[in-house]
Amino acid sequence: MKSFPACALLLVVASCKTTVAPPSPDDATTRESIVVDGPSRLYARDGSVVASDGVVVQTTPVRAVGDREGSRTYLLELYQQALDAKDALALEVQALQAQVEKDRLERDALLAERDSARGKGDELAAKVEALQAEVRDLSGRLVQAQIKRLEAEKLLLEHMIAAQAPAASAKVDARDGAREHTSANQSGAADGGGR
Repeated sequence: MKSFPACALLLVVASCKTTVAPPSPDDATTRESIVVDGPSRLYARDGSVVASDGVVVQTTPVRAVGDREGSRTYLLELYQQALDAKDALALEVQALQAQVEKDRLERDALLAERDSARGKGDELAAKVEALQAEVRDLSGRLVQAQIKRLEAEKLLLEHMIAAQAPAASAKVDARDGAREHTSANQSGAADGGGR
């Protein structure tokens, strides 16, 4: 029983076709360039081949000597420039963050001052309203007091007029009586003189 699954598996594996691609002509040139026949080569900074004993074997460099794009010094210069730019940007970011923090603190102080001023303004508005209400109340009281004073003066004047009226009428009566008496005397003298 155990051999049956093993045989079936072997049959399935054998029936699968394994294909290996034949080597292409490009692979051969690549392999030939990789294969080193002889000792390994060392390259100088300018791209020329250096022998193992330190003597330059090839006098013409593989790449142009003046071409800086691939040289190590040029790459180090670019790296140093990138680090300098990164440091400058980090300083600028710190300065901007400090400025933002300063502006935020200033804004918070101004907001607190504004809220304080609003609170004082509300207090002053309430005081003004209270004072205006008090002025209205005092004005009303003053008007009432003046009305009462004028009414009292009116009553006093009426009382004085009423008190002076009998005395004035007595004086008028006395004057009228004196006139009558004087006119009677005058008319009596005129009558007595004719007798």
